[in-house]
Amino acid sequence: MATRREEISTSVVRRRFEKYIERDEPDVVARTEIIRQILSHGWDAYVFGGTIRDIVVRGSDVRNRDVDVVVAGVETDELERLFRPHVLRRTRFGGLVLYRDGWQFDIWPLHETWAFRTAGSLDASFQHLPRTTFLNVEAIVVELGAKPGFPRRVFEHGFFRSISDRVVELNFPENPYPSLSVVRALTIARQLGFHLGPRIVQYILDRMRHIGIPDLLAAQHSHYGYQHFSANDFESIVATMRIRHMHAPDQPMHVPSWQQQSFLWATQDPHEDRLGYRRNVK
Repeated sequence: MATRREEISTSVVRRRFEKYIERDEPDVVARTEIIRQILSHGWDAYVFGGTIRDIVVRGSDVRNRDVDVVVAGVETDELERLFRPHVLRRTRFGGLVLYRDGWQFDIWPLHETWAFRTAGSLDASFQHLPRTTFLNVEAIVVELGAKPGFPRRVFEHGFFRSISDRVVELNFPENPYPSLSVVRALTIARQLGFHLGPRIVQYILDRMRHIGIPDLLAAQHSHYGYQHFSANDFESIVATMRIRHMHAPDQPMHVPSWQQQSFLWATQDPHEDRLGYRRNVK
């Protein structure tokens, strides 16, 4: 895990990504075959978002079996025809989910990226692609097939700083699924052990005026298939956010585990409420 900003750089990302790609083990054969098939067509292709985050944070031997790939110069129909034996489904955003031997690839044409289709201020380019991620910890793309004689291209937008500062922050606020966005921000922050930045905290509090805990539970179940947070977890975290954001709106905040919350509440001062603020005791 990198702890200083200067430790996270393009060269570090290239080195770790190349070790990840070059791994030659039985459990990565399916991944290698899908990547080889993508590159055989000569498209510009980049690995995107959470895959790179996990390689950088957890190392090149990370066992993340979900890989996001964005390609240019091809339409979804052609991708579906070429990868038909492995197509699990089409996504609502104009891409495909491929599945092979335990590996899942989300692959879509660059111009079908939701933010490029809805935010007219952004041109559809790999340089701008990191600006379209909801969170800064996913705001990076790495070229899948480096050109001979040239270094692998890397584009990022606040990613290096997010990893070095260990803060999950809002990157691109427009999003068609606010409930899922809230759940993902909390889940990623907890899994990484990172803090939540002030802008994402404000985003969550704003969205919680219009969505409820049942919406978060439904989004969590639909996306992950299992429970990271219970209804009590969500209620307690949001309540804590409101209090802490009111008192320190510019400070990052930690997302404690449910066990940590329970321990704190069980051992707190009896004259404090469960959020740690003094009661008016007469």
